[in-house]
Amino acid sequence: MKKGFTLLEFTLSISIMLLVFSGLVFPFKNYSNIFLGYSKNMLISDLKLSKIMAYSKGVEVTFAFIKDDKSNDYIGYNVSQGLKFVKKTYFPKDIIISKSLSTIPTSGLLTFNSNGSVSPYACTIVLINKKTNTIKKITLTIGFTRITDK
Repeated sequence: MKKGFTLLEFTLSISIMLLVFSGLVFPFKNYSNIFLGYSKNMLISDLKLSKIMAYSKGVEVTFAFIKDDKSNDYIGYNVSQGLKFVKKTYFPKDIIISKSLSTIPTSGLLTFNSNGSVSPYACTIVLINKKTNTIKKITLTIGFTRITDK
């Protein structure tokens, strides 16, 4: 009988060790910041879509933010075109829109008009990752509604 490992046993043991070590090295905080970036991009995309829908169809599109009952911050949003419901989105866990840092109207409504402008004319939306305290800002500006992120 030969003593030692076969090539298959050696390969399996190395691959298991690599999986274990890669899990330890990868910082877990990045997962929640990835969700924050995803939420910011989705929100910008939906704001731009609302603007385009209002302008192309000649109707008002309402963007209504959904309040959290506990913290009074926003945890998602609804998009509607007149009485027609278009989309409802909730942010991932630990991602919110800060009501105190944002300049969203107290009603929580943004209205995209048929001429491409937004009412109120300008506001800043501040997304926060509660777990890592990372902040992402989105700005809507006066005029033909430029939507930018910072």
